[in-house]
Amino acid sequence: RPYLMAGEDFNRTTSSIKSSVETAVFVDYIPDLAGHTYGVDKFDVSKQQDNTVIAWVDGTELYIGGEGGIIADPSLNDMFSYYTSLESVTFGKVLDTSPSVSAKRMFLSCTSLTAVDLNSITTKGIKDFQLMFANCITVRNLDISGWDMGNALNLSGMFLDCDYLMKVVMGAKDIRNALTLENMFKDCGRLNTVDLSSVRTRDSVSY
Repeated sequence: RPYLMAGEDFNRTTSSIKSSVETAVFVDYIPDLAGHTYGVDKFDVSKQQDNTVIAWVDGTELYIGGEGGIIADPSLNDMFSYYTSLESVTFGKVLDTSPSVSAKRMFLSCTSLTAVDLNSITTKGIKDFQLMFANCITVRNLDISGWDMGNALNLSGMFLDCDYLMKVVMGAKDIRNALTLENMFKDCGRLNTVDLSSVRTRDSVSY
């Protein structure tokens, strides 16, 4: 299957559309894009720069496609950071994140975000979740109940400044490897539902 470039590179490559895209959808195909222009509404976001993963825009919708599915880079860092008009992301089990080890700032300052199908991605290998959703000021509910976070080391600021976040569905989690949860829910002033009773942490951890 095709390999996606690192998150930082994806963000840089698509920088010209970050303020206008409202939805992002991962798909397991690449259509005929003869009417699109590279660098304007079509981008080669493959790791090898061989056009095996293409991002394209139709109106305010961003599609990221690869034939048969897409394999993520070890780094998901900054992938959608500062996509300020982005309202929803649909992974749809198209993006295989099993090789990924870091998701720092993946959705940082997605200030219009309201919906992400987070349980469609694999997190077993991810160690760093720092600031993953920080400053997502419009998101109200997040469900990460399906995530395996057993290898997580850094969860600091994961939901920092999510002003309208009201509910986080954690599910059962064993995060005894985590060294820091510092400011994980800091300044989430409307958060009223987060069940941590099934979350296991180490005895000595920074909160």
